[in-house]
Amino acid sequence: MSNYVYTTNYLAKDSLPSGDSGKIIKGADFDNDFTAIESAISTKLNKDGGVVTGNLKFNDNVKARFGNDGDLEVYHTGVNSYIVDTGTGGLFITGNTSLTLAGGITGQDKYIVATTGGSTDVYYNNGKKLETTNTGVTVTGELVATTINGGTF
Repeated sequence: MSNYVYTTNYLAKDSLPSGDSGKIIKGADFDNDFTAIESAISTKLNKDGGVVTGNLKFNDNVKARFGNDGDLEVYHTGVNSYIVDTGTGGLFITGNTSLTLAGGITGQDKYIVATTGGSTDVYYNNGKKLETTNTGVTVTGELVATTINGGTF
């Protein structure tokens, strides 16, 4: 808030003896200062929305909360990271053409890849093991089941 200019010397007013009319802080003093503060804040990010051009840093265990009741939280504990939805509806994670859940710093180790209008693939050790198709499911490798009910083989 380096743009804010302090215009009222409240400390000087405080040093006046009790009952001195100069000790009274007039509304105009507050109005001028709050207008300057509001202006300084607005130049950083307008209260009606805006664009953040730098990184936001949250310390461990500090939550970014969304919604009127804070029912969506994103935070990191120092060890684990969380996206927590406690709202009454569902949590949707969407992608325009696909959605990938992956591990590794750069996402190089695939877990699940879901493609819009296409297959959903499940991976083990970065190798595709299950793929949904327009006719069913393709399994690569051995399929172990404790029970299989119905159907024709």
